[in-house]
Amino acid sequence: MSTQSNAVNELPMAGRTMAQTSISPGRRLYWSVRREIWENRSIYIAPAAVAGLLIVGLLIAVFRGALHISADMNMSQGQHSGVVAAYNVASAAIMGVALIVSGFYCLSTLQGERNSRSILFWKSLPVSDTTAVLGKAAIPFVVIPAIMMTLVIVTHLVILLILSATFAAQGQGASLAWPNPGLPQVWGMTLYHLVTIHVLWYAPIFAYMLMVSAWAKRAPFLWAVVPPVLAGVVEKIAFNTTYVFSILRDRLTGESSGAVGAGGGMKLDSMEMIDPLHFLASPGLWIGLAVAAAFLVATIRLRRWGSAL
Repeated sequence: MSTQSNAVNELPMAGRTMAQTSISPGRRLYWSVRREIWENRSIYIAPAAVAGLLIVGLLIAVFRGALHISADMNMSQGQHSGVVAAYNVASAAIMGVALIVSGFYCLSTLQGERNSRSILFWKSLPVSDTTAVLGKAAIPFVVIPAIMMTLVIVTHLVILLILSATFAAQGQGASLAWPNPGLPQVWGMTLYHLVTIHVLWYAPIFAYMLMVSAWAKRAPFLWAVVPPVLAGVVEKIAFNTTYVFSILRDRLTGESSGAVGAGGGMKLDSMEMIDPLHFLASPGLWIGLAVAAAFLVATIRLRRWGSAL
């Protein structure tokens, strides 16, 4: 009787082992990423809502007659400022909101599943802590940048159609709606900015936020902000130096990255100013990636221990 009972108890473990061996690590990671997208719809709803508001604002400006190019304007001396501004504002607004969404996602994802105790359910599945954390890290590093790039392209095309129709109705050439550098160059610069700054340069920031989310029981935003600020204040009082604040400023602004010219800014006409080799040779890039890797390892450990909290 005891032998039969033991055999029955071993069946779930055997099925679990078979499930672990039959599913490849890549497929587990893929479904972990899809799970995060399903559970966090704000990562694409918020940027899409901003893009929609920008289009509505442009349409209102068109109906108000705010966009008009006079017949005597010499377009060879420079593009109409309203045309360039429309594309610039769209890119900056979408990327800015998506960056905020990335930060809030990183600070809430691990802390939220621990507080709701859903971590116990996910740990019962044949998915390791490493796969789960990497699936969450893929959201700010891969998914949100891809969403941003797609929204920027779609929004720019809609803006192009609206401006073309507007200028044609005014008796001007529809080609005036095309920005001076050309949309392919604008998109290339946007993609370059996303990869270098939003992904590689901000990697330690996102990884740090994930680690804080895995550790903090409550108020992860405060736990993420207070320690570095406190370290900077203590350094200033004790040694009258500002190395901590300088490091934080450079990491947040990208001033020392060398990715997109002086100041880390992004302009439509700055494609010729970028220097990928200088960016890849930057010590700050590789130090930041090493720190990000260390934070992710710590996040995996904290998630493994978190189920016991």
